[in-house]
Amino acid sequence: MILIGGVLFFFLTILFVFQQDIADKTIQKRNYAFQKTANDIKNEIDLASKATDGYQRQFFVPERISGMQYEVNITQNLIYIRTLNNEYAAAYPVQNITGDIIKGTNLIKKENGVVRLNS
Repeated sequence: MILIGGVLFFFLTILFVFQQDIADKTIQKRNYAFQKTANDIKNEIDLASKATDGYQRQFFVPERISGMQYEVNITQNLIYIRTLNNEYAAAYPVQNITGDIIKGTNLIKKENGVVRLNS
């Protein structure tokens, strides 16, 4: 009985460690997906701000990231991205821009030295 209890305890300990490792990797993967989305938006804005007048490009912002709903907006030269359940939130600095970001297809352009997003 003691031997079976010891083996069961060892098995459950190993199972718990593997489960924790999988949970940590899932969280890291989700956080990376949010960072990548924010960085992609930041890169589009940076590219437009360095381009010459007449630059125009469309880019896509997903409806969900890793199956999670989120909000993204640009306020005071910062991209804010956060999940609706507040499990993840971050802010990234960007160049001065006019307009708002939307989920789906976005149009970014530079006219008269001003970067415009969906406007």
